Amino acid sequence: MKPRESRPPAGMGKKGGRMDGATTAVDPLRRSRQANLLEEQGRLGDAARLWRDAVANGDRFTRFARFRLSTVLERMGQMAEAEHVWREAVAAGDSFAQIQLAVLMERQGRMTEAERVWWNAAAAGDQRARRRHADLLQKQRRTAEAEPDMPS
Repeated sequence: MKPRESRPPAGMGKKGGRMDGATTAVDPLRRSRQANLLEEQGRLGDAARLWRDAVANGDRFTRFARFRLSTVLERMGQMAEAEHVWREAVAAGDSFAQIQLAVLMERQGRMTEAERVWWNAAAAGDQRARRRHADLLQKQRRTAEAEPDMPS
C-alpha cells in the first residue's frame, strides 16, 4: 500500500504561502478554516503544520492557534510536542498557557506536575488556577492542604 501523500490545501504552499510565489500574508481566518477542513479529512499532520504556521505568525489569533495545535498534536498521540507548545507559551508569559499545560498534565495523570503548575498560576494571581489547584487537592483527598497557604 502506497503511503498517503501529504499535500497542502488548495491554493496553499508548504509554508502556508501562495503556490504562485506571491508573498502575501495568509488570512488567519482562511488558514483556520483550511486547518479545520484538514482535520475533518483526517489529515492531522497537514492541519498541525497550518496551526504551527499560525502560531509562528504571532497574530491576534496566536492563542487560539496554540490551542488548536495542541489539540491536534494530542489527537496524533504527540503528547510531548503538545506540552512543548504550552511550555513555550508559558515561557513567553501567557497565563492561559499555564492553565492549558496543567490541564494537559492532569489528562495524562501527572498530578504532581499539574499541581505545581496550578500553584504557580495561582501564585501569579489567576483565580481559576486557585480553584483548580484546590479542586485537584480535594480529588486527591488532601482537603487540609486545599486552602492553607494558598495565594489570594
